[in-house]
Amino acid sequence: MDSLMRSEGGLSSGRRYTEEGNVVFLNSTGCGTHEVGRGGPVVNPSQNTFRLFHLFLGIIMLLAQGCTALWPPARPENLDATALSAHEIELTWTCDDEEPWYDTDAPYVDYAVYRDGRVVAYNGDLGYIDGGLAPDTLYCYRVTSYWADNFYDWIFPLESGKSNEACARTYPLGSVSGTVTLDGAGLAGVLVEISASLSGQPLAGTTTGPAGQYAFPDLEENGYLITPTLAGYTFSPDYRSVQIRYWDVSGQDFTAVPEP
Repeated sequence: MDSLMRSEGGLSSGRRYTEEGNVVFLNSTGCGTHEVGRGGPVVNPSQNTFRLFHLFLGIIMLLAQGCTALWPPARPENLDATALSAHEIELTWTCDDEEPWYDTDAPYVDYAVYRDGRVVAYNGDLGYIDGGLAPDTLYCYRVTSYWADNFYDWIFPLESGKSNEACARTYPLGSVSGTVTLDGAGLAGVLVEISASLSGQPLAGTTTGPAGQYAFPDLEENGYLITPTLAGYTFSPDYRSVQIRYWDVSGQDFTAVPEP
């Protein structure tokens, strides 16, 4: 511990430094030396310069990553919509501001997906699959971009202009239909059941009309088994297997044969 003392009018005063770098102010009289004050750490000019340099560097790095928030990112372009099923539409687009100049591995831009004028999703990729849609329905989309992980978002909640509009119609549900005949004429009153191909679980049943016709509308994409039943008759074939995918499958006919 170093000490510095000076004398004035019979009094000695000075300061000493602790090992932690703090300064202690002293006052010495004929009765001894007394501590009259204590200060904080002593910082020399070179330490101040070093700290100012780090502060300046930190500000530069913050601005490099945050100054983009002063304007919105580029507007997404080339938005395209494609129906995948009766309930899903796939969207893809491009954006010039996808990667930052200071870190090409970092996420840069997030996107807001608008369906028919309302936001339905926020997404960080250049694409999105919109699900849970109604069959055979037209949907229109636009996309905007905004800065990802924006430090200034609460001050500058900036969003780009909207992309071009892209529309797509979901696929309709399918159906299956046919006729049950006896000696070339329609046979009424035949119970026809439809079941899932994999599980075999009955899903619905209907009775043939006066001309022997039957139909099952609004079928989801799937494989189905069609089976006719009427007491006193067998049928050829015993059942039919059909695959439904966004279309109507007709001509699933059966011929009734009286039992001996």
